[in-house]
Amino acid sequence: MQYRTAITTADGAYSIIVVDDFQAPFNLGISVENLSDVADGTALYTLDDPNTFDPALPGNINWFAVPNLTSVTTIASAQFTTPCRAIALLQNGAGSMQMRIVQAGPA
Repeated sequence: MQYRTAITTADGAYSIIVVDDFQAPFNLGISVENLSDVADGTALYTLDDPNTFDPALPGNINWFAVPNLTSVTTIASAQFTTPCRAIALLQNGAGSMQMRIVQAGPA
């Protein structure tokens, strides 16, 4: 099982976690938490390989919102079974946000 944490601290900031898209069955547990009560955050996923994009321009990746994890202002979680290449946290507003994911399978 893989467990990872991502934190953002600025408006418009992305924090990207590449996941094992070959893991079968594909299953992620995702939580998004507001650490400052000022910002909100959205969990996103992509089918693109983020390693082929300029890391300074994460907005150029084709991102899609994870259902139930958009504009999170307190704390929320979801199970995600759509195979993807990466999960990202996008922060809106000042403050800080945290995303945690756990992926089923070998470590």
